[in-house]
This record gives sequence, structure tokens and C-alpha cells, in this order.
Amino acid sequence: MTRILLFVFTLTSIALLSMGFFLSGAGDLALIFVILSAVWILGLALRWNWAASFGLFLAFGLAAFGYMRNLSVVHPNHIDPVILLMGALFSLPAWDLADFDSRLRLAAPEDETGRLELDHLLRLVLVTAIGGLLAFAATNLHVRLTFEWMVVMMLFVTWGLSRIVNRLLKKEP
Repeated sequence: MTRILLFVFTLTSIALLSMGFFLSGAGDLALIFVILSAVWILGLALRWNWAASFGLFLAFGLAAFGYMRNLSVVHPNHIDPVILLMGALFSLPAWDLADFDSRLRLAAPEDETGRLELDHLLRLVLVTAIGGLLAFAATNLHVRLTFEWMVVMMLFVTWGLSRIVNRLLKKEP
């Protein structure tokens, strides 16, 4: 199931990003992306370790370029930022699943790989759904915050990051 979802997420990311550039009139750039994406898919099929990182870098790089292209006044055809964001978002679970698949192949038979896979996929679906909702909210909701609320949010972020670091540094058996 992991391998199937790996290719589903990868192809969805490629389709969204290339569609966004084709629809904005940058077909030559989309074609170059599709050709480079073939290397990404071939690397995943042959289980090359660097292929997932290459695809993640490629997808985020193209999404960032598309966003910067939207800010330019030279190009009147804009790419919908939601398409760029979703294309980049779908590359993240593909990258995670490629790494999980390589670790899953190293597991011993008594490790209950089916249960490990199910737990990982459930967590991945939850994180991807929350990330998608937050990304959608960030692109569609425009809230004006005062300086005081920004300071309060900064304190909460700092507190949360310190909790994460303390938890990661804590040595538990």
C-alpha cells in the first residue's frame, strides 16, 4: 500500500504543478518539469535513495518559482497559488513515504510491518489533512492582527518550539 500511495502522491504533485504552468501559458517550463519529473518517478521505481529528495526539491523549487513569477509585472498570466501550494503539499507525503518504504524493507518479519504501515499512513493522512487545511486558510483567510496579538502568537510559538526541542533532547528508554 505504501508503494501505491507513494506513486499516487508523486503523480498528483506533478500533475498539479505542470497543470498550473500549462494553464498560465508557460508550457515550455511545464514540459521541462515533466521531463525532470520522469527522472523522479524512475528513481522512485528503481528505489534510488536520492530520488525522493530530488523530487521534493524540484516540486518546491517550481512552486516557489511560480509564486515569484506571479509577483512579477512582466507576466500577466498568473498561476493560481492554491495549485502551486497543493502541488508542493502533495510532494511532502511522497517524500515521507519513499523514506518509510526504504525503512520498512529493513524491518524484520516479526516487526508486524502491516501494523507499522497502517499506523504510519494514519498519521500521514492526519498531518497532510491538517497541513492542507492550514494552507487553505493561509491563502484564503485574511485577518488583520494588531502588534499585541503578534507578540502573543510569537510567545506561543517560542514556547511550543522549546517544548519540542526539550522532548527531542530528553533521553527516554
